[in-house]
Amino acid sequence: TMIVGRLKPFHRNHSVSSLQIREIRTNQLNFRKMNTSMTQQNRPKKPLRPAATVILARPLENKRKEGEEYEILMIQRSHSSSFFAGAYAFPGGVIEQEDFNSKWKNWVKDGGKCSEGIEIDHEGKKLNELGFRIGAIREIFEEVNLLLASTESKGEIKKQLNEYRPKVHNNAEENWKMAQELLIHPAVDHLLPFSHWITPLAESSRYNTLFYVSLIKPHREGKDQWTHLMNEASFDQKETVNMLWISPSEAIKQFEDKKIFLPPPTWLTIKELSQYKTMKDLEDKLSKLQFGREIQVRLPLLTAGNLVPEEVGNEMQKKYDLDPKQRKVVTTVFLPGDQLHPDSKGEREGGRRRIVVTADLEDLSPKTWKYQFI
Repeated sequence: TMIVGRLKPFHRNHSVSSLQIREIRTNQLNFRKMNTSMTQQNRPKKPLRPAATVILARPLENKRKEGEEYEILMIQRSHSSSFFAGAYAFPGGVIEQEDFNSKWKNWVKDGGKCSEGIEIDHEGKKLNELGFRIGAIREIFEEVNLLLASTESKGEIKKQLNEYRPKVHNNAEENWKMAQELLIHPAVDHLLPFSHWITPLAESSRYNTLFYVSLIKPHREGKDQWTHLMNEASFDQKETVNMLWISPSEAIKQFEDKKIFLPPPTWLTIKELSQYKTMKDLEDKLSKLQFGREIQVRLPLLTAGNLVPEEVGNEMQKKYDLDPKQRKVVTTVFLPGDQLHPDSKGEREGGRRRIVVTADLEDLSPKTWKYQFI
């Protein structure tokens, strides 16, 4: 039998909101889907949709002796979301056909040089990376009200931007109209490549997602001026219900303290960010990376429930002090480079590159999850 989380009964005297109940039930449904993922590996794979995610980083006002000197923007998904309801993630979304329109090339700030010659494999086709950058900037404008762009406009345009935001959300073609009317040039060269993820084959909704980092620096005057055109980031109260600026190490701590929930890929992304102490470290490293060259695709293999290889649990007990009387392995995310990943291509025996998810025996649902990256 597959292992699923148990929904404890709610009594009339429990002060639990209907919103909390819906979130718990939605997350349990997600957990059941993950438990059956391995049984679906041989089914026809779902079509991919191009997508982009942006990790916005800004300097910390009060620098610390330990930890990073910057913080990142995270948004909380709606409690009625179909996937990991209430989880924290980064802004982003689906790239639309209009984002790939060739007319953007001569309109963006650097003439598209940052994407020149870079193509992304997508369902047997090659997509120009510039379209991902255009869509990424459009999506963060829709979701968090920040527009990474330069402008030739002399006067105040925030009122017009506020009017355009819902229009752009409903129709990507409005993004070009807004750019032309308000003389806005997307700052595509201020998106630094970070990682490339493809949703596992078994999932019902699948995305070919490029992750970028954008460093929000103090306003610069002069010919090359660019800015985030809205002063304060804000969530849309529809797809997202909360947001916070937080350092990577603090985000990991809050997840461990059960104050926020992070899906495994988001957690790993933040762990990788935490190795960079300053924004300069980030810029120096990421400015040298390119999709398809230093950055390779991550298409994870999920195993869950009784389909998790027995050796995974044994290793967690021996090397990582997992107490089998209190916790168990519920899911393993195998990444390329792991000896158990189907695309390992003969990696050395014993090679590990996996996220191991454990949960309390009393409650296997995501709210008790802990992660170990091996």
